[in-house]
Amino acid sequence: MRTILNYFCLTAIILGHFPSSQHISTTFPQKEGSDASGAVQPVILDPHSSNSQAAIAAATGPLFVDPDNPRYFTDGAIINGKYRIVFLTGSHTWCNFMDCDDNPSIPAKFDYAAYLDFLKSKNHNFFRLWRAENARGGEAGDNFWFAPMPYQRSNTCCAFDGGNKFDLSHFNQAYFDRMRQRIIQAGDQGIYVSIMLFDGWSVESKFGGHEPWKGHPYKLSNNVNNINGDVNNDGQGGETHTLANSQVTALQEAYVRKVIDTVDDLDNVLYEISNESPANSEQWQYHVINYIKNYEATKPKQHPVGMTWEWPNDAKLNQDLYNSPADWISPGGAGNLDTYSPPVTDGSKVILADTDHLCGICGSRQWVWKSFTRGENPIFMDIYDNATSSRGMPFYNANEVEIRNNLGYVRSYAVRLNLTAMLPTSNTSLCSTGYCLRRAVANGAEYLVYRPASSGNITVDLSATSSTKVLSVEWFNPVTGATLAGGTVNGGASRSFTPPFSNDAVLYIYDVIIVSFLSDGTNDGWLRESSETSGKAGTLNSTAGTVRIGDDVANRQFRAILSFDTNSLPDDAIIASVTLKFKYAGKAGTLPFSTHGKLLADICDGAFKGDPVLQLGDFNAKCPVGMYKIQALIYSNVRVDNWYSKSLAPSYFQYINLGGVTQFRLRFKLDDNNDSGADQLLLYSGNAADQGIRPELEIKYYVP
Repeated sequence: MRTILNYFCLTAIILGHFPSSQHISTTFPQKEGSDASGAVQPVILDPHSSNSQAAIAAATGPLFVDPDNPRYFTDGAIINGKYRIVFLTGSHTWCNFMDCDDNPSIPAKFDYAAYLDFLKSKNHNFFRLWRAENARGGEAGDNFWFAPMPYQRSNTCCAFDGGNKFDLSHFNQAYFDRMRQRIIQAGDQGIYVSIMLFDGWSVESKFGGHEPWKGHPYKLSNNVNNINGDVNNDGQGGETHTLANSQVTALQEAYVRKVIDTVDDLDNVLYEISNESPANSEQWQYHVINYIKNYEATKPKQHPVGMTWEWPNDAKLNQDLYNSPADWISPGGAGNLDTYSPPVTDGSKVILADTDHLCGICGSRQWVWKSFTRGENPIFMDIYDNATSSRGMPFYNANEVEIRNNLGYVRSYAVRLNLTAMLPTSNTSLCSTGYCLRRAVANGAEYLVYRPASSGNITVDLSATSSTKVLSVEWFNPVTGATLAGGTVNGGASRSFTPPFSNDAVLYIYDVIIVSFLSDGTNDGWLRESSETSGKAGTLNSTAGTVRIGDDVANRQFRAILSFDTNSLPDDAIIASVTLKFKYAGKAGTLPFSTHGKLLADICDGAFKGDPVLQLGDFNAKCPVGMYKIQALIYSNVRVDNWYSKSLAPSYFQYINLGGVTQFRLRFKLDDNNDSGADQLLLYSGNAADQGIRPELEIKYYVP
């Protein structure tokens, strides 16, 4: 049994816009029809631009279990012929949806926008949006309140929370409007949200002094509909998380329909049936899972449904999760995470490993990496802000900063790795530490190994690759977040590696070919607008040793084209990374970063006008549909040895032309600043006399 600090787990509820008063129907609607095949159709999607491979991209499609590696979800986008893996990780906290406080007026207000900024800053892409079913009664006692609630108030006094009794036949639209808006805001940041539909901590006492049922709308004295969720009259409402009362079940089904009707059009949605319901709730949870799946089958979109640990229970009851029809699960009962070794996932379920269920207010960076290298998606029960999100308890976690940081670090690697093809192993003869993700193949091999200890060498079996194959080695320090090059190693046998630092360590070994393409001076150059507002080029120069971006004294915009012949890449190349670099050559007038915003790079799989030779139409031409991405790269005025450098997000690798020319168009966000003065950035072009200062496109790839 876990400590009482393992408090609450109520995920998100996302609902939509309806009339202000909607009567609740408890009848299942007729099926409207669904796709005849029921199959998920693959799509090639184009998420928002990003500045690094690990940057957060906007959610692009409802998730479903990846058919090639069912340990993870995919959003349906296809990269190199396979579905793109969406690895989920992030911090969640209790009052991120419902306001909560020990004052009935609830003056404490959670700053949701700041919370999203926090998640994005940590490279997190998932959280549970918490719900409380009860209006009053928290873990610290009766004097704790939650709002808003999903039901309207009647004209009859009084419910336990001090307001009028609830009318369970009418929804409170403000509750659903808030939920929908918060899910949309998260989706705009590329963050997926798990909708917590119900909460086990709202229906029964989990320990002495915790009496949430007193404030629950399904308690007979709190509603005007004669609904009594306490079937056995023991003063608890655990029966509401069983199928014991058909009236309660009908109300819950109506609530589920309302949620789905409101958010079905949103892509960044998952569902969680309940946070830590009683140990006898599994049949009820199975029923709700199937109910969601059946109802969503009548809708345009379907979303993953999850089941989390029942509590209190014995850890063996995790089997209820594995036996369920859920797409994802969160097991519990780990106890001490310092000694806990996560099981190697087998792909039967997507595992969202949550400290909330494993041990409560707990965790460490070591657990994050152990979970990741065993094939799980780790998530963190984060106190975040005791003033507005702690549920009234004085929580403290000394490791919270390192956990948050390392969740972002593992996501950075998850984006880089070919997770579709990588399998976890605990076999110490293959990876001596027992924590390893590996793709042991002749070509395109990858190994990510974690050493939890602060000393000792790491041995990795590289015999799947030839002894003549040279593999790249990289070290990552989970304490500092620093990445260090480790040279190379040959395959063909087990190899030993010594970490370059004394704490826990991450070792990344990968098979990759690195090629660098210099821009083609005969096809690149600058273009100048014919007049301030024409939006068309009137002049070009394809012979100068520099290109210009910005504007001139007549407020005419300059743009530049960089052209790279990438035809030598193999047709079956699997691209691992792409970096575009160019060198600062000076400025004319004011450097435009201070007046025109950031420098943008559009990319074209081919030439912007079909012919790679620089021409006036390149100023604003678009490639054919599906071969062009605006703002594929965004540069700030940050230079290293006078070089600007940015890496493409993996979802943009599709725009690298394996059979010809790849072009980039450089421009500032603001076309001109109307100051009748020159504001120009000068970069060395492909015509620069010294090849070492010409623009460079570095591509890392492997051949499967």
